[in-house]
Amino acid sequence: VAVKQKRYSEAKRSFEAAYNIAARCGDNEGAGRAILIMLEELGDILPSPEKTLLWKELERLLASTQQKALQTRMAEVKNKMG
Repeated sequence: VAVKQKRYSEAKRSFEAAYNIAARCGDNEGAGRAILIMLEELGDILPSPEKTLLWKELERLLASTQQKALQTRMAEVKNKMG
């Protein structure tokens, strides 16, 4: 919602909070989804070095996912990143 209202800082904080909670609980897939959505929604405004760091963490977290939908979305984000 915050992204749609162009409240990017608030949106980023929300995605980071979701990532932190999931990571703290040992939910790698949940933490990965938070990063994936952040890259999908904020990728156009995040600095390149930050996107690269987020992508590396995303790959680590979702390396063993069997969910085709997540794999497809990751491929779309990677293609968009160049």
